[in-house]
Amino acid sequence: RVLDGGVKIPPSEIRVRAEDLAAPYTWNSEISLETSFASGLTLTGSYGFVRSIHQFRSRNLNAPLDLTALAGGVLRSCQSDLDNLSCGRPDSTRGNINQLESTGVGSDHRLRVGFRKRLSFLNINANYTFSSNYQDSPGNFNLPSDNYDLDSEWGRSGERNRLNMSANLRMPWNINADTIFNWNTGQPYTLETGRDDNQDTSTNDRPAGVPRNSLTGPGFFDVNLRLSKAIQLRS
Repeated sequence: RVLDGGVKIPPSEIRVRAEDLAAPYTWNSEISLETSFASGLTLTGSYGFVRSIHQFRSRNLNAPLDLTALAGGVLRSCQSDLDNLSCGRPDSTRGNINQLESTGVGSDHRLRVGFRKRLSFLNINANYTFSSNYQDSPGNFNLPSDNYDLDSEWGRSGERNRLNMSANLRMPWNINADTIFNWNTGQPYTLETGRDDNQDTSTNDRPAGVPRNSLTGPGFFDVNLRLSKAIQLRS
C-alpha cells in the first residue's frame, strides 16, 4: 500500500511456504488376536500404532523477540513484563510473516479389547479402546502460542477412553429390541490467558509452563433403544 507522498506501508501479514515443504504421511502398524469358544463367546484384542510425519503447521517468522535475552544469545519471545523498547521484530520494516511448514509430528497408540456373545435369543457386542494420542500441530494455518518454542506445542489429541456396546434381543411376537450404548471421556483443551502477552498479535497465549491441551473437558455418553416388529402381509 502507498500513501499520499509515496510512502510505502508494508502489509500487516503475509503468508509464505517453507522451501522444504513436504507432503505429510503416516506409518501404520497393527497386531490383532481373536479367539472363539464353543459357548458362542468370541474375544478380540488389538494394538495399533500410527506415526505421523511432516504434518502441516504455521509459524510467525517475524514475531517480536525479547531483545534483552537476544543480547545474551538466547532466542525467545517477548515476556509480559517487558515494555515495547525491550521487544522488537527481527525485521522491523515488515509485519507478521506466517510460514506454512511440514515440521509437525504425532504418535497414536491404541489398545482395543472386545467380545461378542451369541445366545438363542440375545446377541451382545462390546468394544473398549484406550488411546494415547499426542501431536504438536494445532492445524495447518493455526499459529502456536510461542513462535520460538515449538516444543511446547506437544500435547494430547482426542479422547483417552471409549466404550461401545450393543445388544439385540429377540422377544415374543416377533419383536426385536436393539440397544446401543456409547461412552467416551472428555476431549482435551488448552488453557489460555486471552491476552497478547508476547506481542505477536495473537491472543492464544498460555500461562508460563502450561502445555497445549493440558486440560480435559466433560465426558459424553448416549443410550439408544429401538423396538421393531416384522409383520407378514402375505402368506
